[in-house]
Amino acid sequence: MDGSVKEVEMEKEEAESVEEMDVGERKEVSAEEQIRILETPWAEMMEDEEGEFEEQELSAPCTEGPGVKTSSPQGSVGLSPCSLVGNSFETILKSEGLKRVSGSGSEGEVDVAVKKSKRKGAGAEVEAKAEDSSSDPGLLSQHYSVAGAEIDDEIPDCEVGEGEMIELPGDLTRQQEDDLLGLGVVEDVEVRVKEMDTEMVEPEESGGGSSRSLSVTDGRAPAVVNETKVIQGFGVVEYTPQAHPFAKYQGTFNEELPACPIERMERRESLIRIQAFRDVTRASLITKVRVDPSSLKLDQTADTLYAFDFTSSHSVLYTVIKVRNTGAYLTPVKLEVVAGTRPDLHTVVLTTKSIDILSGKYFTPSSLYKGDLVIVEALVPRQEFEGKPIPTSWEYIKNPEEHTYWEVKVGQLVRRIVKKSKWALAIDEEEKKRGRTFSKGDDISFLVQDVLEVALFPKKHLKVKRETLSDFVVVDVVVPAVQPGRFCRSYNPSYSEECEVLITVQQHNNIWRLQPTVLSVYAMGDEDRAMLNDSKSWFQKGVKPTAEQFTKLAEITRFGVVTATAMSSYKYDPRAYKAEVLQVEKSVRFCILAMELESPASEKVSPGRWLKGTSVVLGFRNHIDVPATVVSSSASELGLALRVKLIRVGDAPSNISTELPLQVIIRQRRQNPQDNVRRAIGNLETPPCAQDSHAMHLLAQVHGGQTEPAAPLEMENFPFTIGSFTPTQEQSRVYHLIRAPEWRGAILECGPGVGKTTAVVTAIIRNVEVFTAGAGLSVGTGATNASVSQLVRSLRSRDIKGSVRYVRLVTAANLMKLDSVHHSKNDFPHLWVSVLREYLVKHDSANSADKTDMLECACRHLCARGEYAPRNLKSTWLYEQVTQRNYKTDPPKLSIMELLFNIYDPHLVIGTSDSIRSFFTTNEYLSSLRETVEMVWIDECSQLGRAQLVPLCFTFHRAKMVMVGDAKQLPPFREQQYPSRLNSLKNGPLFAQLVAEKLIPTLTLTRVYRCPTQLVELFSNLFYGNTLVAHKKPQKCQPFQSLGLPDDHPVLILDTCSGDVVEGTSRSNDQEAELAVRWVKAFREKNPKKSVGILAFYAAQAAKVAQKVSPEITVATIDGSQGNEFDMVVLLTSLAPQFRNNKFIEDPFRLCVALSRAKEALVIMCNKKSAVTSTVWSKIVDSVPENHRFQRGDTPLFTI
Repeated sequence: MDGSVKEVEMEKEEAESVEEMDVGERKEVSAEEQIRILETPWAEMMEDEEGEFEEQELSAPCTEGPGVKTSSPQGSVGLSPCSLVGNSFETILKSEGLKRVSGSGSEGEVDVAVKKSKRKGAGAEVEAKAEDSSSDPGLLSQHYSVAGAEIDDEIPDCEVGEGEMIELPGDLTRQQEDDLLGLGVVEDVEVRVKEMDTEMVEPEESGGGSSRSLSVTDGRAPAVVNETKVIQGFGVVEYTPQAHPFAKYQGTFNEELPACPIERMERRESLIRIQAFRDVTRASLITKVRVDPSSLKLDQTADTLYAFDFTSSHSVLYTVIKVRNTGAYLTPVKLEVVAGTRPDLHTVVLTTKSIDILSGKYFTPSSLYKGDLVIVEALVPRQEFEGKPIPTSWEYIKNPEEHTYWEVKVGQLVRRIVKKSKWALAIDEEEKKRGRTFSKGDDISFLVQDVLEVALFPKKHLKVKRETLSDFVVVDVVVPAVQPGRFCRSYNPSYSEECEVLITVQQHNNIWRLQPTVLSVYAMGDEDRAMLNDSKSWFQKGVKPTAEQFTKLAEITRFGVVTATAMSSYKYDPRAYKAEVLQVEKSVRFCILAMELESPASEKVSPGRWLKGTSVVLGFRNHIDVPATVVSSSASELGLALRVKLIRVGDAPSNISTELPLQVIIRQRRQNPQDNVRRAIGNLETPPCAQDSHAMHLLAQVHGGQTEPAAPLEMENFPFTIGSFTPTQEQSRVYHLIRAPEWRGAILECGPGVGKTTAVVTAIIRNVEVFTAGAGLSVGTGATNASVSQLVRSLRSRDIKGSVRYVRLVTAANLMKLDSVHHSKNDFPHLWVSVLREYLVKHDSANSADKTDMLECACRHLCARGEYAPRNLKSTWLYEQVTQRNYKTDPPKLSIMELLFNIYDPHLVIGTSDSIRSFFTTNEYLSSLRETVEMVWIDECSQLGRAQLVPLCFTFHRAKMVMVGDAKQLPPFREQQYPSRLNSLKNGPLFAQLVAEKLIPTLTLTRVYRCPTQLVELFSNLFYGNTLVAHKKPQKCQPFQSLGLPDDHPVLILDTCSGDVVEGTSRSNDQEAELAVRWVKAFREKNPKKSVGILAFYAAQAAKVAQKVSPEITVATIDGSQGNEFDMVVLLTSLAPQFRNNKFIEDPFRLCVALSRAKEALVIMCNKKSAVTSTVWSKIVDSVPENHRFQRGDTPLFTI
């Protein structure tokens, strides 16, 4: 039976059982008993009904102590038992002259009564009409958790077992149950989604685009009669339902709810519930019945209980944003609670007078943590605001401690997520060693294992010695389940409506970043601390590596990746903004939009959150969302000046230039941090380490298993030719390495511009041409798309015969996000279509007897995806396969990937390290090929970290690894304040260590083809010990010659005599920027076909210059330019203070990249007086002839 049908039938049976109950058996309830029921907490009620429990063989919930998980015989069940005290509801309403509320409730919630947890005995048994349920000691405890039990990382999913339907008292509707006690059933996810979908009105048909609407009265006609809410522990509230101002922005949704019950509860928070809360808060100022808290029998010694679900149809989620001894300040999770019209609800205070109705006691605000979730049932005005009207001024959102109107009267805590005994390192202590401070105030910042945000710990709670924090420690940490500032999941506005909403909510939509809170800090054990501090000695020479050692290596690698992800999350801006496009720069290759982003009144937009390279999405009027990348950003009077480059030129509206200024919606595109970690390293399952597991033995070698330099490889060395190209003797050795015996991995060490990619490509081509049948499957990869694209371009240019069949693995979604310069016909989304279509056309014949699985599957895949029209098929059999078989219910036997590899039979698979690992571990067919991969080529290995090498070795454990790169260039990217010891776990610098210690066989390439002779001599002397040789002969510098400048040397130094401006951790220099722009314009006028790169040490300067030059000019930081080359390079230092002892501008890796990008000429702009204070910069200046050193104002070209 279909699941949904079954659920409907179960609901019908339940309704029938309610209707058939014998109403004649109800006992009369006295007036005193009615008031007692209203005033008594639900947990207390069950104590008073103990006899009734015992008579029915029911028991109260059991507290089994910290960390204990309870479960029912049927499995993990997240529901509450039915209320046994609802028969008096009708009497209470009549005695107060209130109308009875009918209906099923806005969210189908069923309220229950539970015994207080401090009494022994657990569970409840409810007698069902059709069958007798057995006693379930875990039934109650899974709706809430006891204080101390929240220490488990895993929160059970909330599911309803098939035999656990709850029977209701005969005289109560679901809505009345909600109103009386406020404890709802946590139902199965699919049932809940179905019930929520009933709140949606079917889209109205119209002649235009899609339409959608949401009834905020659950399908009923607009209410004109007052309704009532009985709020347990508070009183009876009479109110008139109102329409929510955002009702018109709602639409249908098709979202899979999260597995975590806390996140699931947040996603289920509907607009109907929120509006009910807004209505009740207004009406609570005038209540028909008000409960005296002294009559509630509250017990401060009772255990604190944590809820998993909403307790009534009008309660909403708030989260703690600030904690003080006198109270905790809360803000709503959903923006619809305030919705621009209720500033009074933006911040409420929870005090020692607030009632925790679930636990039957008052709240203790000082025990709360930032990020704790509270289900707020009822609010009352604070004492100083009693009798005053609800405020409408936005002053009430600026300083919560001075302007908070409401106090929480009744609520309950949602269970926390607490991670125990996790590795951690204090960022602040690492920064002190570098003479800087990471965070200010009373908190210590930690990066914690398996926590994707920076965690904070109050210094006043520190119990270990301060010096303990200078090393790795162990911590317990509370992690916020959700961040505030979200919309309901039914929020689905049109473009124009979203503009309205952004204006409406900008006052109260802060950039929330509620960070995890460290609870306790402990000293780490000696063994773990030694392991984390010595990343090179995890294996021993001569000792066979074990699976346990590799598992520990994977755990440590994951620790590094997770903490690096946590560090990078600081820059993310979660808000959407309205922006105005002021200028469009468009050509065949690119489309760049210059726009102004206005800061909201509540909080200014920080340029530091919108740096170059930030991925964004633009929303155009009547247009789909368009992916783009930030080219530059800088502060402006209104907020932020941005230049963004569209990923695909064709995405821009055709008439965009004529509609300026044009309004757009812009937001940052961010993948879930957990997804980023999963994509980067996966599960890191340890493969076997057999004798032929070359990659695994290599890992052991470089982590302590090899202590002395490896012996040189014995190999042949004879010349060969690929097309018209003959590799040099150095380059040809790379091919001979492939055929050499007895090696597991090797390093190809090379300087800048030595033709390393050419050497690798010619080796692959030669191997395929000579050993066609036995070439084996190889993988080519790199850390960035740029390195992979370079490999593709080199293959296209060198493989004239087309000997090598290759495929680049990239998903269609990711390909859409890439700049078009990185696209090729061999990208998987393009290649499979062309290969399968060609195969189909070749074998499709009316008279053909070819009825193979491959032909059938290829045909069905193409037709199902609209890549081939069935009417064009010649074979009747194929036509029948396509038209008579359902693609979804009867899918083809062979997958697209399997067909591609069987038909195309590639020699080489290319992709970034993340993509390669992901494809070969998640795709079933490719996973079966992992052990057939013979060789893995890894390019740009100076940027290769442990986080890339370990997953690759785990994925291709039988392959031989060839690491190609320049150890003198920049190591893997590292956030500026990311601790060096954590960086060594994630990154190394692994490649530099391997090259220095020569732990595995090494080949070298030393002939530089890119740069002029004088430049090669300069960086060879500074960084390579004079080991590099220039291929080019000394010659006149044409770029300088074209501008009438001395041309006997390829380097020119311009003393800008200028000062800089500090912008956060970056710097800019206006005069230097103007000089660079002037120089480039003059050069482009004389040399329009030559490439130009403006490379800046500081990101702020790169952003400033990028706004002033045409898009054809590459403007980048030095770190972002690695792997690129230009005819002319303009190098911007920007720094005005002395260069000496400035580790950033003196960094040898960065300087090596900066000096080696130019193919013809290099212009260095600097404050010469400051530069010569540095030893290395003084050498650079001295290497340039006097006639090539200029000062600002010396010529018209250098005058601004």
